[in-house]
Amino acid sequence: MALARPQKTKPAEPVKLGNIYSASNYHDPIIKRAVWFLKYHGAKTVADPLTEIMRLRLLKYIAHENWLIIPMPLHKTRLRERGYNQSELLAKNLSDKLNIPLNNNVLYKIRATPTQVSIKNRRDRLKNLEGAFAVSNSGLIEG
Repeated sequence: MALARPQKTKPAEPVKLGNIYSASNYHDPIIKRAVWFLKYHGAKTVADPLTEIMRLRLLKYIAHENWLIIPMPLHKTRLRERGYNQSELLAKNLSDKLNIPLNNNVLYKIRATPTQVSIKNRRDRLKNLEGAFAVSNSGLIEG
């Protein structure tokens, strides 16, 4: 999930995002395990405490004007396997708590990728995601 503040761009220019913030520290072993249970074991009960951690972390970065919460999309195959998008669930909760708009129609995943957890090397993880996402309507995020 990304929290973004769009900056004004000229129509012919690519969209430039002013700020993108990580909603939590994924290196924290407790956060990592909670996200793992949410993603791979359907433990939706961890969504509320995770959302509260994200809310507290993000409060120091945001002013409530011109912000948009954008969940990371799943490929349709992965969505079918899991039955829900954990990023969208967290994004919805965070949007409700912070009263910041949510739009899940900005990004879409254009190709299936191996799970990131199966790739141990950071460089290979980033390469795995190259070209995997696209913006469906840049007008939704232009300032």
